[in-house]
Amino acid sequence: MKFILGCEMKFSVGLVSLSLLFLTSHAAAEPWGDCLRGLASDYALQPIADKVALSGSSDRLFSMMANDSYPTATEKAVILDWGNKRERCNSSYPPQQSPVTHLYVEGFRTVQSMIFDLYKGNISYGEFSRRREDSNTVLQARLQQLEGQYQQQHQYQQQQNQQQHQYQQQREDYLNQQCLDRARNQFDRANCGIAAGARGIGSAIGGR
Repeated sequence: MKFILGCEMKFSVGLVSLSLLFLTSHAAAEPWGDCLRGLASDYALQPIADKVALSGSSDRLFSMMANDSYPTATEKAVILDWGNKRERCNSSYPPQQSPVTHLYVEGFRTVQSMIFDLYKGNISYGEFSRRREDSNTVLQARLQQLEGQYQQQHQYQQQQNQQQHQYQQQREDYLNQQCLDRARNQFDRANCGIAAGARGIGSAIGGR
């Protein structure tokens, strides 16, 4: 059963690695994401809490996108603090590398660049929120595309593993049949030898 067991092990690992790819990737990014989301309750950042979505989402998103005001000098200091604290989350809880978390980190870097533009006064609060929302829409589309690619790969690998499983089963059946045939032949030869010996003994007795 070595061939079959080996095939089943490879088959199972293949399914697990693909089926749980997104679950494990999201789980690996959880401490990182929790740290970023936790900034929403950071007291030092509250002066801008009604103007930007500190955690990445807000039920006031529409009003934020409609805000055409620019940061004041005081607010710029808070925005700078926000950007620095986000960087500390990224360095303290780096997500495990995978195609999924790579997209998350890429999105993080894009938002950091937007925060810098907001801090410099190059864009308004509303433009920042609109750009961020557009970036999130693109990110979600890329994640869905990646998930679709892995689902196709999963289906292909499943078919390949099933074919290999069938081949190994057929091969083992063939080897088992050969073994039975050899055993049967050996048994027949042994019986012939016993019969020939019996006839020799009978002849010897008859000759007496």
